[in-house]
Amino acid sequence: SIYCQQNFPAHYFASLLSAQPAGYYGPATLANEARNRGILMLPLDVNCSEELFTVEDVKATRDPKIILPSGGIRIGWMQVSGLSGGTRKRIVAQRDRPYDSFIDFVRRVRPSRDELEQLVLAGAFDRLQPHRRALLWAIPQALAEAQPGEKLDVTPEVDETNLTDFNPVEKAIHERLVMGLDVDRHLMAFERERIAAKQGLTTAEVRALPAGRRAIVVGNPIRLRFPPTPSGKRVVFFDLEDETGLLNVTCFDAVYRRDGQAI
Repeated sequence: SIYCQQNFPAHYFASLLSAQPAGYYGPATLANEARNRGILMLPLDVNCSEELFTVEDVKATRDPKIILPSGGIRIGWMQVSGLSGGTRKRIVAQRDRPYDSFIDFVRRVRPSRDELEQLVLAGAFDRLQPHRRALLWAIPQALAEAQPGEKLDVTPEVDETNLTDFNPVEKAIHERLVMGLDVDRHLMAFERERIAAKQGLTTAEVRALPAGRRAIVVGNPIRLRFPPTPSGKRVVFFDLEDETGLLNVTCFDAVYRRDGQAI
């Protein structure tokens, strides 16, 4: 496992993500670890995603625009909550030619309304139409136009008039809710400026501090464990997660009784 992780990190993490639910950590933590190792998490895409997570070459964002072999992991349809197995298979099977519009996708795949909403919020259509709120408003019309027997000469347009799209934070929150992981960056990254203004450190910075140093660190508590103790007192172990990684935390009985609600 360590050999694969060090020498084939994209394939290693893509395999772990495709094997979920299983293992020690969930998809959000695995995706965060992959990003911290230099692997791009590539967004869900109706013309690129497969059922499972897949490895892709990526183009460097800076000059020179070289191609980085196996530099990214494309999120698979398996990660979308509420998407049926049949719909996942149809998305891939109908891709003998690329989907060229939102309505084209609806006509060929025929997802349910709930599935379509999840796909929009997950960003699956961003390369065809990046205005997610406008797509949500267009769903009823798209479903009506895609009914069997309808032969339209004109593809209905997605109306962006008087609609403000979701901001980056809202998009990231929707992605986490729908897919259980973060795509571009961990949600804590959006709070980093506020935390730093209050002298808060990242988990990576805290791990480098000498023993006994007091520090403030903010993160998402995951994997709470309450092991039994001979004394009967409560001890809580958990990991505090932010965009830089994990911090192991031990919380003893007195502190837990006083501040446990913060977890």
